[in-house]
Amino acid sequence: MISIKRNLEDNRFSQWGEENAVRQLLELVAPKTQTFGTAEDPGVLVEFGGSRGSDHSNFFRFVDAGPALVMIEGDSDRFHGLESTAARFPSLIAINAWVDDGKNSVAEILRRRDINTHNIYGISIDIDGDDALIFETLGVNPCFVVIEHNPALPLDGRFRNPKGRNVGNNLGELVAVAAQRGMFPVCVTETNIIFLDNKYQNIVYEIDVANELKSLDLMRFGMGFDGTLVRYSTLGHDITAEFYHNGWAKCLVVQPLPRIIRNLVLKKYAANLKLAYSSLIAFLLRPISFSVFVARYVQSRRRQGSN
Repeated sequence: MISIKRNLEDNRFSQWGEENAVRQLLELVAPKTQTFGTAEDPGVLVEFGGSRGSDHSNFFRFVDAGPALVMIEGDSDRFHGLESTAARFPSLIAINAWVDDGKNSVAEILRRRDINTHNIYGISIDIDGDDALIFETLGVNPCFVVIEHNPALPLDGRFRNPKGRNVGNNLGELVAVAAQRGMFPVCVTETNIIFLDNKYQNIVYEIDVANELKSLDLMRFGMGFDGTLVRYSTLGHDITAEFYHNGWAKCLVVQPLPRIIRNLVLKKYAANLKLAYSSLIAFLLRPISFSVFVARYVQSRRRQGSN
């Protein structure tokens, strides 16, 4: 039985050493009648979310390893960079398109370019949003899939990105989609999880995702009883503060309630003071949304009273 492992020490382009895991999988899924990496290799690798080609790419390291590498990028500026990269590597096919769950599904994009959709070794999905939806509606059956998860969202339960938004998906949702597609988890990193086709279950170990996460220092958020927005790591480090920097959104996140009000948890009228403060801030920052919320709340209370 084979264990699929990432390797941070021998990592050139991927974020968290996913390259080594991909190499192991390519050596596994390539036809046994030939050696992986030959010029006659008929396989295809497809990546979208690989930006300009070499930055944060899970597949770029294998651009000259045999399989054709198809990289799909919707952003025009990034695509210009990808085109420049493709000009140096004949086996790299650059496509300017936004992948979706309809006419621009992965299958349709590949068919329009006459790319073989029946021998896809692997697909890498990193679009910071509808990853689960795209995974669900690929229209093709790759041997393995590398897909991004939002590491700030816990494993338990299922959370799918609201369609078209830039929120992300939790691991529970991705594991569920993979199971529906007949795939099982073989490797997880800080921001990606890798699934393999079920036909390899007698060859490759299936990982316990929850157990694997114990070794990763991932950030978690939660709401304290006193209104504190708690931030901690999965390794047990409390890093709660009054302000947080959100690296993805490039913004500051502030505590919903100031510390002086949160410390009034056992004081008389503390609950009313917290409600009054948070309501005032909500009204000043988002007057329309807050007014709609209040109106709906009042209507709900009236309906409950009439019942």
